[in-house]
Amino acid sequence: MEDSIEVVRDMTRTMVRGRRSLRLASLALTILGGVLCVQSTAVAQPATISIQTTVRDFRDTHPDFERDVDGLDQDIAADQIGNDNKPVYAGGINGTLTTTGPDNFNQWYRDVEGVNARTNFVMDLDRDDQGTYFFVDRAFFPIDDQLFGNEGRAHNYHFTMEMHTTFQYRGGEFVAFEGDDDLWVFVNGRKILDIGGIHSSLSDREELDNVAAEFGLVVGETYTFDLFFAERKTVASEFIFSTSIILNGDVDGDGVPDDEDNCRLDFNPDQEDANNNGVGDACDEDADGDGLLNDDEIDRGTDPFDADTDNDGLDDGEEVDQGTNPIDADSDDDGISDGNEIAGTGPLANFEPTNPNNPDTDGDGLPDGLEVGNTEPVSGGVSEGDGILYAGTDTNSDDYIEDADDDTTTDPNDDDTDDDGILDGNEDANTNGAVDNSIGGVNNDGTGETDPEEADTDNDGILAATDTGPTTPQANDTTAALAPYAAPHPTTN
Repeated sequence: MEDSIEVVRDMTRTMVRGRRSLRLASLALTILGGVLCVQSTAVAQPATISIQTTVRDFRDTHPDFERDVDGLDQDIAADQIGNDNKPVYAGGINGTLTTTGPDNFNQWYRDVEGVNARTNFVMDLDRDDQGTYFFVDRAFFPIDDQLFGNEGRAHNYHFTMEMHTTFQYRGGEFVAFEGDDDLWVFVNGRKILDIGGIHSSLSDREELDNVAAEFGLVVGETYTFDLFFAERKTVASEFIFSTSIILNGDVDGDGVPDDEDNCRLDFNPDQEDANNNGVGDACDEDADGDGLLNDDEIDRGTDPFDADTDNDGLDDGEEVDQGTNPIDADSDDDGISDGNEIAGTGPLANFEPTNPNNPDTDGDGLPDGLEVGNTEPVSGGVSEGDGILYAGTDTNSDDYIEDADDDTTTDPNDDDTDDDGILDGNEDANTNGAVDNSIGGVNNDGTGETDPEEADTDNDGILAATDTGPTTPQANDTTAALAPYAAPHPTTN
């Protein structure tokens, strides 16, 4: 590198700040030893920084637009930005030179039905060889023929624009603007540029180092950068913005820098990521990671932001594969959730898994929930994502019976639990889950049901099936304890 490098840039313009004017014809800067500056913090400099802005269109009849008065007006915006990241009107109830008061000004950067209409505009800042970012448009009309339209003119002249982003302060940066009409820039919530008013093209520039102490800027720390612009009157609109600040690109305008945004092209300020895969829900085709695409879930009525819409322990995609209902926690209404039936958990902890699509897995005439002593139906509810309603056990269904005695259970996968040759459902004749009987004795006949857990309910040494007289087992268990008679015979009680 040569010992000296001379950089000359013509910057003929009118500098306006604090009602003072300064004329600069040119600026010559000599760099000795080949070193311009040493920055305290290294920050990558992308070739282009893209930031989404919000543009609001107004009609020319708005009191603050197409006014007869012109001029620089630095009484409009207060020095400190508002808590809502909007300019605070400083003009008082009677207005300023070019504005009519707080009520009308407060509509500039807020959505007001019937007063304005909004859209987005992505501003691309291109870097030059010296590390300065520029956006230059000497005919800046980003919403021509949009929203309220041009109102009979060649361009849409009546709009506002706002930009919000952040940056890391490195030391040595500047920010500058040239154009018309109103322009305010806030750094760390403090006003650093002010070219308010309805006027021809004016310019302003400030070095951040000059205000660092006042604004509380510390090298290496991150601060907010907020820009507000208004085009309020025909017949020109210029927007020439330059800065050596490396602004954090925010192409979707959600306030999250692109290099941190889990959905760079989709507005998602909350950065929600239901399945924690690093891809935000707003741009993840399967936001909850349940194996179903978001559009498919919408069609099915499941929740694209809750992997288990019905909270039954099975992901929605798994339910589709299993044939169960992903918005019904108890598809067969037997009183056991689909997830517990598949996994053999909960009330099935002491049994093998059952069929979630068949309320009577073993076909013995008793619902699975009744066999395992279940006394509580599965509850319905609302999913955690989009708040989708899901069903639980239909307690009016014939397939749900609350167990009258949860201490007596049978095996929902064995139609003859006690291997006495009689189906569990026949032994529990009234299907209430309790053994409703009285054991007989001398001169006292027993009445009621046999016990499906006991092969010899009355402990008389004769199996229940022998007592009641069948010649073959009624159940599917071919190893039943029954020794069938050669011929039918009178039954005992």
